[in-house]
Amino acid sequence: MIRIVGFGPAGWDRTDPRTRDHLLDPSVTVVVRTMHHPAAVTLGELRRVEFCDDLYESHDHFGGVYDAIAERVLAAHTNGGVVYAVPGSPTVGEFAVGRIRSAAASNPDARSSSLRAASLLGRTAERLTPFGTN
Repeated sequence: MIRIVGFGPAGWDRTDPRTRDHLLDPSVTVVVRTMHHPAAVTLGELRRVEFCDDLYESHDHFGGVYDAIAERVLAAHTNGGVVYAVPGSPTVGEFAVGRIRSAAASNPDARSSSLRAASLLGRTAERLTPFGTN
């Protein structure tokens, strides 16, 4: 199983408890898009994490980065369960998530699921929406 989660827009203490449980599960490999998030830093202090920051430095365009992230997550999946974590929400602006889902869908041994999380963009949009409108 590949579980895709988001840290939300704040630190570890504000990360959804279900998400924290998945991330701290010792039976899974945890892959995190970037260490540049307060919750990711804390998680890295609590357990072994595979960060993907190196992929940004080794590719000259974002498409290559997203493909490489998906490859890393799928490769980790061959060794058992994987949790892939992103800053904010996995459903807001996370292009690698779509690639991971597509790769998992075409692999009979892989399944993926996501847990929703708050995002800074989502919170900002809520604040900017006039009262009483959707």
